[in-house]
Amino acid sequence: MMDWQNKIIKNILLVWLLCFCSCINVPDKSYYRNVPLSKITNPYIIEVNDNGEFHNKNQITHLISGLKNEKENTHIVLFIHGWHHNSHPNDPHLIDFKKFLSNLGKKGKNHNTIGIYLGWRGEEKTGINYLTLKSRKNISNIVGSKALNKVLSILKTIVKDKNNFRVTIIGHSLGGSVLFYSIFDEIKNGIFDFSKQFKFIMLNPALSASEFDKGIQGVIHKRLDLRTEFPVIVMQSNTDFPVKWLLPFLTDSPSVGFSKKHITHGLWACAEDNATCIDNLKAKYEKKTQCVKLIKNKTWYLHTNNHTNEYNEYSCKESWELPFIVIQNAPTVSMNHNQILTNSFAEALLDIIDEQQK
Repeated sequence: MMDWQNKIIKNILLVWLLCFCSCINVPDKSYYRNVPLSKITNPYIIEVNDNGEFHNKNQITHLISGLKNEKENTHIVLFIHGWHHNSHPNDPHLIDFKKFLSNLGKKGKNHNTIGIYLGWRGEEKTGINYLTLKSRKNISNIVGSKALNKVLSILKTIVKDKNNFRVTIIGHSLGGSVLFYSIFDEIKNGIFDFSKQFKFIMLNPALSASEFDKGIQGVIHKRLDLRTEFPVIVMQSNTDFPVKWLLPFLTDSPSVGFSKKHITHGLWACAEDNATCIDNLKAKYEKKTQCVKLIKNKTWYLHTNNHTNEYNEYSCKESWELPFIVIQNAPTVSMNHNQILTNSFAEALLDIIDEQQK
């Protein structure tokens, strides 16, 4: 199909979407203005406006005070939601994150688990609102480069003097974009600290391959010492419609999680009682032990992609040492864009974090 034909089709689709978009605005506001901070502890709530500024600076003061008083052996988990979500008490992702923290706490029996929920205006209109993705994407970059960058600086200052503190930052969808832009300048300039005390994980991120390439230029040739360093991880469901189709439509670039050039690993999962599935996966990968890590009671198989990807010229061993690991998940791991904060994923996440740093 010729370029002019593509442009006509694209314009027709844009007009169609505009006709069906709602005009009811979602306010850029704090949902906890009148809630005592003492009642917001796990997770702590940090609310950010469209300018990348904190709605309520007292939330930051409350966070700092609480974390300084935490005991040793603490796992801090910071979650950044994505498109269509915010910090409303009834937001599905805030509710899911609370359950996720509970599951993490049960799995990680040797440490205390503390959550932080970074809330921002992930949606500006209600109803059929597909066209807001582009404007919200622009705002996500601002939220990351300003607000989340400040939060990370605060966390680094607090945990540097703590014993056995670790921090995991998880960004989903546009929250993945927030995460990426919070560390963008450090990565681009080659000064990012890959210390294993901080783990950065993007789940189904709304991040194009082109902007990803611009950011990683400063570390593209770096190889990690896994005894002390940890890669930034992208986990992408291969059945994710918004990231696979809608984002490229608006950005004219494939998403990083669907770019063959960038996918470094794959992840498969079997039900624990499915012996046939487990045996098949073992038979497929048992001859390439350097290429495989077994997680979640040896029912999830994380494997390097260099033997199936003509773009990757490094060995299996080197694949684990890359500064950025892009994992494409099979449907058995995640069925869609929003299937992320599950009990199984909580268990697998801890295994990935622990296994990757061995």
